Amino acid sequence: MVVGMTAIVAGGISVAPASAHKPPDCQPGQMPIVPAPEYTAIETVNIRANADPDSKKVGTVSKGEVVGSPDDHCETSDKEYYTACGHRSNEWRAIAYRDGGNRVGYVANACLKK
Repeated sequence: MVVGMTAIVAGGISVAPASAHKPPDCQPGQMPIVPAPEYTAIETVNIRANADPDSKKVGTVSKGEVVGSPDDHCETSDKEYYTACGHRSNEWRAIAYRDGGNRVGYVANACLKK
């Protein structure tokens, strides 16, 4: 259970309630943006082959890792909602990752911040 997020800030440590994190807007069908927007993982999260919580795990994004979304693409799953990073959602962000080459996978949008 996520109670809050902790951040190190100048002069000390700040604890914010979990509700302080707002996932990035998910706007399916956006036009490509160059350069790729970057997102930071707020927790360690799985990369999925498709925008579906039951899809094959193809990698992991570590907490604090910065990832790019090649066309800033976000999808909503027509399957079950997932609960992750203090949110219940069906929004997935397409990200670029390396697995012997350049590939695109999907990460729970609730676990990213811009």
